[in-house]
Amino acid sequence: MKKRIFINIAALILVCVILLALSFVFLSKLILPAVIVITLAALIFAYFFAHRTADKYKDELYPFIRKIERQKIKISRQMKKIEKRTETVEAIIENMREGLVLLNRKGLVVSANKAVSEIFEITDDITKKNIREIYRDPDFIKAVRKCLRGWHMEFSFSKNNRNYNVFLNPVNSGNNKRGAIIFFLDTTEQSKAEKQRKEFTANVSHELRTPLTTISALSEMMATGMVKPDDIADFSEKISAHTERLINIINDIIQLSEFDENKVAKKFELFDVFESAKSVIASLNEKAEKKSVTLELTGQPLTINANPRLLDELMYNLLDNGIKYNNEGGSVTLDISEEDCFCKISVTDTGIGIPPELSERVFERFFRADPSRATGGTGLGLSIVKHITEHHGGKIALKSTDGKGTMIVCYIPLEIQSGNFINGEDKCQENSGFCPKN
Repeated sequence: MKKRIFINIAALILVCVILLALSFVFLSKLILPAVIVITLAALIFAYFFAHRTADKYKDELYPFIRKIERQKIKISRQMKKIEKRTETVEAIIENMREGLVLLNRKGLVVSANKAVSEIFEITDDITKKNIREIYRDPDFIKAVRKCLRGWHMEFSFSKNNRNYNVFLNPVNSGNNKRGAIIFFLDTTEQSKAEKQRKEFTANVSHELRTPLTTISALSEMMATGMVKPDDIADFSEKISAHTERLINIINDIIQLSEFDENKVAKKFELFDVFESAKSVIASLNEKAEKKSVTLELTGQPLTINANPRLLDELMYNLLDNGIKYNNEGGSVTLDISEEDCFCKISVTDTGIGIPPELSERVFERFFRADPSRATGGTGLGLSIVKHITEHHGGKIALKSTDGKGTMIVCYIPLEIQSGNFINGEDKCQENSGFCPKN
């Protein structure tokens, strides 16, 4: 192949030499035509040479060209896959609630997602900055240094009323240390839940201990003959009252546990919630009369698809609270109305009210705004009300003025299927005028 190319090149040079010689011969007479002849000859020869070479080697080079084209297409497809995966990973990392920072072996930030900037309230780009510029806590910097030396570390800190656990993992390539990955996990909700569990355990112990201690003491006095025959009936009544309170506490705790574990059956059916409210009012009339509190039912008949027993309990607990925390001669009003696609159940009392700083805690278990007024209660009523409302896919809100009274409103969707709105969810959120946060 090389020999043939050499021959062709030599032939081209020979032709050019001959043409130049002829040009010099006729230079004095035909300068311009000679130049034209030489140019045309060169073009003709070049075309002939290229055409012949292409035809000659086309069959020999085609398999290689085809293979290169296939490889090119394959590489292009692989690059598109890599780009797509990269975009997916970047989107996931950028939208994570958890903070993620990549460091090189010098402790400089290679990459950090948006959550890190939000955690530390950083507005500038932190890439290529030292990790110490993000968080200057000495214990944190010490943990980072150990991680860069190959240690797996954990660290905890609090910032802006949020709790974080930090996991630091070294990145190694063989025996070479390449850097570190730092993962910031927000544990605020878990911390709150753990605190609530501890408080719940302590409160349960206290609430159960009180009636049990009283029952034990009264029983012991009766057993040892320390009680006069005329006082036995009174002692028995006290034992019965404390036993009933103990049973109520246990039943409420069991019910809350069932809500927590999603074991409460839906059992929804169509019924008139206004008629149910009449029955609830009737069952509490005697208790209200003893405290000179007036109970009133307002509103209109309204058919709802819900659990009748649970809604009766919801209204009972709200009214019972309104009576217990009311002033003598006060009133409690239960109103049933329709608002867009919600059944609005509101209970308004003229009682002692709730201080603003405690309004967010009233739905906590065993919480009492005024423990001295909570005679005979379990402290779980409003917590159960909240769970029943959420069980039906609804919302609950409270409005209270300290010393003047309280209004609690429960919004229950009129049509529910498996705890979800059948229709109008967006409409409810947009037009109901009140879709509160819990």
